[in-house]
Amino acid sequence: MMMQEGDIISGVVSYDHFQNLDLMLRHYPGPGDVWFGANILETKHGKGTMLFSTFDIINNLNSDPVAEIILKNMINYINSK
Repeated sequence: MMMQEGDIISGVVSYDHFQNLDLMLRHYPGPGDVWFGANILETKHGKGTMLFSTFDIINNLNSDPVAEIILKNMINYINSK
């Protein structure tokens, strides 16, 4: 797995619920591999800055007020730099 380059604004930690895809091992010996990543990542690009997001913001703008708040906050954040 490749590490993201930049500053993690919103991170995520996840783990393998089913070790080696073996349903008999689920939850009993504990989780399998653990990894982390970025839901929102800020990185330099040329003379500017970019924000990358794994959130499905655009498809949820008209139905989920949280998507609108996240997008608005991202725009305000990048404009404040």
